[in-house]
Amino acid sequence: DTFKGLQLAGGCNFGWNVEGVQVSGLYNRADKMSGLQIGLINKAREMKGVQIGLMNMILENDMPVVPLVHASF
Repeated sequence: DTFKGLQLAGGCNFGWNVEGVQVSGLYNRADKMSGLQIGLINKAREMKGVQIGLMNMILENDMPVVPLVHASF
């Protein structure tokens, strides 16, 4: 199933297929992400969009770990 919309948490967000925005105080995780992740640590296996945080990971990317801002389209 695909989650569409906003995930907002003080701690952590977890999603399988996410289309939209994940915002958390600590950690965002999605298998397939399309949209925006904002948190201290952001992780996605596949991503089309932007991550903003201290550590950003897109596992299926030429540069899998990038600090501050990471984008993949």
